[in-house]
Amino acid sequence: MTYFNKLLISSAFLSIFLLAGCSSESSTSSSSNYALGTVSKLGSVYVNGERYDTSSASITLDGVNATDSEVLNRPVVVSSSSTNVASSVKAETAVKGTVDSVNSATSSWVIMGQTVRLDDGGTLSGTPIAGDLVEVSGLVKPGGIIVATIVEEKNALTEYKIKGYISSVNTSNSTFVIGGKTINYASANISDLGGNPAVDMLVEVKADADASPLIATVVETDDIGVNDATHVEVEGYILDITGSNPNFTFTVSGVAVSTNSNTTFETGNSSYLANNVKVEVEGSLSGGTLTASKVSLRDSVRVEGDITGLSGNNFNITNMTGITFTVDANTEYNSSNDQLSDFANGTHVRLRGVPTGATSVLITRLDERSADTAFYLRGPAETDNDTDSITVLGEVINISTGFTYEDMDGGAIADDATFLSQVSVGTPVKISGDSGTYDTIELED
Repeated sequence: MTYFNKLLISSAFLSIFLLAGCSSESSTSSSSNYALGTVSKLGSVYVNGERYDTSSASITLDGVNATDSEVLNRPVVVSSSSTNVASSVKAETAVKGTVDSVNSATSSWVIMGQTVRLDDGGTLSGTPIAGDLVEVSGLVKPGGIIVATIVEEKNALTEYKIKGYISSVNTSNSTFVIGGKTINYASANISDLGGNPAVDMLVEVKADADASPLIATVVETDDIGVNDATHVEVEGYILDITGSNPNFTFTVSGVAVSTNSNTTFETGNSSYLANNVKVEVEGSLSGGTLTASKVSLRDSVRVEGDITGLSGNNFNITNMTGITFTVDANTEYNSSNDQLSDFANGTHVRLRGVPTGATSVLITRLDERSADTAFYLRGPAETDNDTDSITVLGEVINISTGFTYEDMDGGAIADDATFLSQVSVGTPVKISGDSGTYDTIELED
């Protein structure tokens, strides 16, 4: 089985990251346009690479009036006209509650039973420890994982909240589970669900206090809030994918998606589609199902290092010169002028992208960084039968000696053989180092 086909089995789609703050509304629209994604920069706001004029828009964060800058780096739902003039921008936090435990080695926390990992480029306010109160914005993945763009320590909270996918339900006890948290909904308002909670339903749970189980006051579906729309863009992680090329069905950020022979796979191809793979989907919404005109794979590759060999739209990264990195018209830049000309050989960068071949990556986002000797390569493993080395995007790296081996939570793994026994084709790994030498390898989710 090829690496790409096996990746289809082992990866997953893009979940609710851009739905941050979108509990459902009962309205429908045949002419509105919606974008669900993270605000990447201002002026007015950029979501999924598109600029939306917010000069006359209502902007809210958790239902309270906010400014453009207050929703920067947060998942939002934008309602707009066809000319990208926004009428509303709605952001909501993904978790509000108590820190259960901290793993400082991996910049991760368990908060209200949810595993929160700080995304590359994410911001941390304060130094939360167990027992502290926090608010988290970010993308929700299946399995109680939140990829956080913002983690903020708080002195007090007026409400407690969890967003996530339901993993199990006990209707006899009026309970369900999200991540590591059991929720009791016996006295909650669940009218928005249209029935009882169900497995794989994406919901927002509110409560007056943290407890085990959490006593919910409100349980709502978390989706874009409309059943029909002319144009919808949704970013998130794939859940429950079925079918075969070109006819797939899956869910992204609570939105049902279907593809067909008219769907364009803009980055990568359909063989990359799998659960927990991050994607952006565009199309029209009818009867609650988004018929995809375009599917773009997002960010399965993450890299930090110095640019070398810059030529036209292509370059390499020091310490991984066998990989060709390419920008195109859809690449998002975070630099002084937000364009490729800001970058040169020797510029230290972080980038995100998708594999387009065995040793090639199409860049979706390119960030200029301060000079640094640290570097890393994060991507899916290509082989599962090596004894001393691992291959990622054609880079064969011997990990038999001089390495630290870590699990997904930063815990130590004894040796390379034990580490490699947990790796198969498509397993995400991160190999990092400093001053030209790789020295750490980690399992990623």
